[in-house]
Amino acid sequence: EAGQTEVGWLAKVARPSGWEPARRTIIEVAWYTTRPHDSDNGLKALGDGLAIGLGCNDKGFLMRAMTNEVDKAKPRTIVSLTNA
Repeated sequence: EAGQTEVGWLAKVARPSGWEPARRTIIEVAWYTTRPHDSDNGLKALGDGLAIGLGCNDKGFLMRAMTNEVDKAKPRTIVSLTNA
């Protein structure tokens, strides 16, 4: 739940002015974490947080993990949204 709240806040801050979701929104995720994990583990929580932050329903989200790597020196998550 804490992760969803943080994702929601970050999405709200990063949302371009006037952006509205299309019928389908492609969400590509690159995970660089401190330890190995399944790439799909965080997709549901990420989608829920994005929906909260963007003020839309996540039923139109098409989510895919593009990268799933270990980077102990610089862990990060990169999210890209494209209206389809």
